[in-house]
Amino acid sequence: MKIVTTLFLTLFVQIIVFSQSDKPQANQWKELILDSTTADESIEKFGQPKYDKPNEKVKLFEIDRLLTKQLKEKKWRIMNFKNIPNSKNTLLIFNKDNKLVVIHFQPSGDLAPSTFVSAYETPFKPLFSTFDQAWNEKDFLRDGSGNVYAKSYPVTYSLLATTEKSFILGMVGNASFGGMLKKDLGIPDSTLTYPGKIIAVELISKTLENKDNIDMLK
Repeated sequence: MKIVTTLFLTLFVQIIVFSQSDKPQANQWKELILDSTTADESIEKFGQPKYDKPNEKVKLFEIDRLLTKQLKEKKWRIMNFKNIPNSKNTLLIFNKDNKLVVIHFQPSGDLAPSTFVSAYETPFKPLFSTFDQAWNEKDFLRDGSGNVYAKSYPVTYSLLATTEKSFILGMVGNASFGGMLKKDLGIPDSTLTYPGKIIAVELISKTLENKDNIDMLK
């Protein structure tokens, strides 16, 4: 009886592990793992990158206010790959300890925002540029908590989720003839889904979260 129970538990654990590894993870992509994978391991897996630049600054415009100011220092290694399956372009960024801290990839096919959001099973919220909000003020609503909602989505916007291990960012392109026509006619977008398609995805290690000068609070 003990043998049967042990075999059942082993099979159950294996099923759970497989189901977890078979879906997108907040801190990894194609076996590249934030805060774990090294540059050498990336080259071993995907071959030589198109370029490999040490001592670079990093610019992550979409959520730069949430991230450490150290990204502006020339101490980050950036590798660019063009040969990774299902990605037109991939950037991998490593810290001074040679650990992967940013995965940026551009999907090679059409990826709906709704598919992207549901894949990670964590809440996302849309981000809009201050320029869009100021230039097209009528297209946005604000609640009492300062949250911003779009009645008509701009040609580019982002979707952000924050998890224990990473920030997940999906950049959306929404420039279509139908979308522009609806905007001109003043027709609001559907509230059931996000329009457009995902043009880039970024997985960003929480080690880059802005905690600069936090010691002053101790």
